[in-house]
Amino acid sequence: MPVRQDEYDRLSPNMVNAMPEPELLRIEICAAILNVSRTTCYLMVARGELPSIRLSQRGLRVPRRELNEWIERRLVSARPTSIEGTGSSG
Repeated sequence: MPVRQDEYDRLSPNMVNAMPEPELLRIEICAAILNVSRTTCYLMVARGELPSIRLSQRGLRVPRRELNEWIERRLVSARPTSIEGTGSSG
């Protein structure tokens, strides 16, 4: 059974650190991870851009593992790519 927010607030830091990370993330948490608004996160789910699980009519969750994979697929390399014809010829 999940811990309610008021119960979570009363837990000691050691107890919180010992708790496992949730496998299914609320939209608010997902939005914070992606640094976007909740509305943007909901739109991404509605467009099928973000994987999600509907638990009930109002309960929507994003699987943590799939969110991490989604982020990995979208990482942009910081290394410049080689473009033919841009080097000096001798």
